[in-house]
Amino acid sequence: MSVISNEGEALVYLIDCTLATVQSLATKKSRPAAEFRRQIAIAQKGMLWCRDFNVPLSSRPKEVEEKFGGNVTLWAERYVVQPRPAALARSE
Repeated sequence: MSVISNEGEALVYLIDCTLATVQSLATKKSRPAAEFRRQIAIAQKGMLWCRDFNVPLSSRPKEVEEKFGGNVTLWAERYVVQPRPAALARSE
């Protein structure tokens, strides 16, 4: 998004940035769990505000709405990296 022309676009931009943070945290094997949950909650609140105020979505927020019914947690789950079990790590 290059030019922000109204409050709705600003909100969508900030949600998109927060979702990028969620995505980045999700891809780390060792992530701060509380911070991950906090960022998801922030993005979720923004998504709800967009719905409440009929703000048109774009980019990641649009994907969250269209493919995951607006549920940021479900969207984030597809990026989560699970730590490998210790037995697998030792066998390599």
